[in-house]
Amino acid sequence: MGRAARKQGGAVPQGGAATAALAILALLLIAAMGAASIAILAVERATACTARYQYLHHGRILVSRLAGEAKTGDIILYEAHAPTLSTLAVLKLPYSHAGMVVAAPRRAGAPTSPEELHIAEESSAHYFVPGDGPRPPVYMRRGANLLPFMTRLKYYQGHAYIMRLRQPLGEAAEEAIREAVRESGSTPYPGLGDTIRALASGRKIGGAQSARHCFAHVSFLLEAGGITAVPAEGSFLGCARAVVALGGGPLYEAPLQILYDVDAEGYG
Repeated sequence: MGRAARKQGGAVPQGGAATAALAILALLLIAAMGAASIAILAVERATACTARYQYLHHGRILVSRLAGEAKTGDIILYEAHAPTLSTLAVLKLPYSHAGMVVAAPRRAGAPTSPEELHIAEESSAHYFVPGDGPRPPVYMRRGANLLPFMTRLKYYQGHAYIMRLRQPLGEAAEEAIREAVRESGSTPYPGLGDTIRALASGRKIGGAQSARHCFAHVSFLLEAGGITAVPAEGSFLGCARAVVALGGGPLYEAPLQILYDVDAEGYG
């Protein structure tokens, strides 16, 4: 009788267990909300820092002017509308993507028309760039792409910048870049498998015969055109910083933010 009473008295009431579980869930919810608030504040701060960077450090140029002035070898830098903590807070890099202007062959001294301008870039995703007027949408695949200059800039969901070559390239250098773009038609964007294989073999990502990310692709084209040699192999951050560092130097002007002021329907 006494043993049964002691056993009954030592049991945890069911109501007490439910209360304890609810308390634990409440604490977990509060912790999750606190973490989410910190993340939101960090993104807002990164966005504010990016806006301040744009205002203080970038001149501006109208795309209507670039339509007649952009040339092979100019570098396009992209920055998404929603800055990521990886590019802003951790990598401290205001740009998340890059490409190079490639113009079609033309007569000596003839101006470049917008229809002759394209942007060569490596993309990490598949998506469509809407068409303008009679032009069909452009399918942007994962890997190497050659996209219409005006249409690409019109529909990019973020900010675009241009680093212009201080001196135009010669005909041979331009053709060398066009040939490198043609040869890169099937070059993939690095994936998880490429990273694992590179780590296992000691081979760096970004070489001429391997998958390339966007800044490595620009580096590859810079070298192909004899403009300059920057490290196309290795980390994304190292290569990106090397490309961006060209701005304001002896070869390239400082980046200018591109302002879209025309209807792209009349352009390609």
